[in-house]
Amino acid sequence: MDKNKTFYMLIIIPLILFLSLFFVKIDALMLIDANTQNIIHVYQVSAEDSFSMQWIHSVELEPWTEFFSVDDELNIVLTATKFKAFGAGVPHTAGKKTTIKNGFIIFSDINQTMPYIIYGISDTSRHTFSFNDSTLELYQYIEPNTPVKIVAKSVTLYRLINLKLRIKAYSQ
Repeated sequence: MDKNKTFYMLIIIPLILFLSLFFVKIDALMLIDANTQNIIHVYQVSAEDSFSMQWIHSVELEPWTEFFSVDDELNIVLTATKFKAFGAGVPHTAGKKTTIKNGFIIFSDINQTMPYIIYGISDTSRHTFSFNDSTLELYQYIEPNTPVKIVAKSVTLYRLINLKLRIKAYSQ
């Protein structure tokens, strides 16, 4: 290879890699403090990935879990909910299927699509977010009664890396 080709390769390849930071988009699932807009956590996500939120119901003092997935357009889709007893505000049915398993009522095939969801996190309800093999006990990370917004969106590779580095520094 002649010197000109080598020189251009040494310039062009790093330039392409650098520019890709700002043009390559990655789909991310973000947990955001809805009051301050600070990112609490971010996960790389793909369509059909699923996650859940579990908490202790404030009146019944029983665990509740809602299950979600992410669709092709980065909407959040409520797929199922699991709880022990009906209470005020709980519909008698939801979705296409209702089962009882190990003492829990499970509504499945709900498929309610929304652009984002917001939970009011409290240390008494002990909200816990689960995605893949990771679990985040939100009540230990943020102040009580803080609303947390969960949203999926495309971000540049640079922004994703920047967010992950800031979160890592914040959590240490």
